Amino acid sequence: MNTRFKVARRIAVATSLTALAAASHALDLTTSYDQARKVDPTLLAAQQALLAGREKAVQGRALLRPQVALSATVARVDERTSGGAELPDGSGNHAGQAGEVAVQLAQPLYSQKARAEKRQLEQQTGQAEVRWRDAEQELIQRVGEAYFNVLLAEESLRVVRAEHAAVTVQRDRAQARFEVGRGKITDVQETQARLATTS
Repeated sequence: MNTRFKVARRIAVATSLTALAAASHALDLTTSYDQARKVDPTLLAAQQALLAGREKAVQGRALLRPQVALSATVARVDERTSGGAELPDGSGNHAGQAGEVAVQLAQPLYSQKARAEKRQLEQQTGQAEVRWRDAEQELIQRVGEAYFNVLLAEESLRVVRAEHAAVTVQRDRAQARFEVGRGKITDVQETQARLATTS
């Protein structure tokens, strides 16, 4: 009974995997991998982390480059004289705007802190590269295992079907021999029992 359950389970798994393989239009391993690369969430997350990691190297290089700062201010001036004194233009009040624009250029000549941060950011970029390659290798392994499991299931199903067909022929022959009086009922029962284990 335990063997019969195992065989039935094997047939069910093989049938479902074969149906999946047929639905995928008989993909080869390379096509399966190419399609998995487009939709695998683990690899897509690693790709985004790789892009972010590459930006860290750019940020590290920027620490040692010249930096430009631009600032501008505008102020309203409102001057009033007290005690009735007049300004040179003859009025007692004077109002206007004052503006200032400043550009500052700074180039670090030597900054141990900036160099250390640059190295650290470049190492983070390297780590992102390694993580992405690991995710790619894991995807290759997962796709390969799934692909070969489907092939194994297809072959197992083919073997089970062939075995079922062979035992069916044996049962029919034993039944025919028994009906004409040339066989034993135990032969029919044995082949019927073997046929039940392959169903």
